Amino acid sequence: MPSRRARERQALNNSNNSTKRHKRVVPFNESLIEKPKTLPPPCPGSAHPCKDKMCYKAQTRQYKCSMPGVRPASASEPVPLIFSLELMQRQRVFRNENPFETSKFGRFEAQLPRTSNLSRVLREGLCASGDGQSECDTCAVVGASGSLLARRHGALIDAHEVVLRPNWLLTKGYETVVGTRTDLNVFFGVEGMVDQFLQARRKLPASLRPIGLITPASDKSVASIMRHMGRERERNRSSTDIFLLSDSVYHRALGSLCAATQQGCDWPRGNSKMRPSTGFFTVVVALQLCRKVIRALFAALPNQACGPPTRPCY
Repeated sequence: MPSRRARERQALNNSNNSTKRHKRVVPFNESLIEKPKTLPPPCPGSAHPCKDKMCYKAQTRQYKCSMPGVRPASASEPVPLIFSLELMQRQRVFRNENPFETSKFGRFEAQLPRTSNLSRVLREGLCASGDGQSECDTCAVVGASGSLLARRHGALIDAHEVVLRPNWLLTKGYETVVGTRTDLNVFFGVEGMVDQFLQARRKLPASLRPIGLITPASDKSVASIMRHMGRERERNRSSTDIFLLSDSVYHRALGSLCAATQQGCDWPRGNSKMRPSTGFFTVVVALQLCRKVIRALFAALPNQACGPPTRPCY
């Protein structure tokens, strides 16, 4: 007999196939994407026009950095943090690495949060309520550095109003080092991470359950949150445990990468794809959400590579 999860996925697929049979598929309207008004000059040392693959890759990064809305995380004006019904109704395009029309979220209206104000979906009592985005006082962003072993900042981390952790970090057995609390867990949206987060969340008391935030850059992340909302829709429930970060957060994270790499010219990797890491997204969220942010170490010590969830760096 198929498992419960297999039956749920089959039901979702049947629902999607039925929708496709009765609805005409409308191709994406490329004219909805706002293009850069001016293109940046070529990177120093690059031929113009380009004659090799590395030059083309640099141009791709430059073009991405010049897109409207791409600004560093330090920019003063706040941005919406989570994608919501409010945003779906206000903007026509979700502008990540592969932009698409927000109408794709239309069947999940009941599952989307009403507002993009992240502090309003946090556990009651964590942050003061208000109309602005920056409503929490202090936040701690905790990574997976082996350097944390020498500091034992667990109590200091737990004393912050909000604790954010990127990816899947083990805290059991390391409470004196990294603390016990996780209020926001930011991760890349693949099915394994979503299932792992939900299973761990169910084992915690309601007062300690974190909120999951899926990074918005890739198609895989968007597809995973849609599958999650589809399962919630089959149960006639709204999604209150996992949310998708907004494309504005992606632009802020990307803008910080662009500012640090001379608009993509000083890029250390052969890959042209400028995708902010999960840790990078976590810091950007904290800077938008909180007035004061501390970042517990991310980089591992020499010969201390990060391991799987059963063997973290610390």
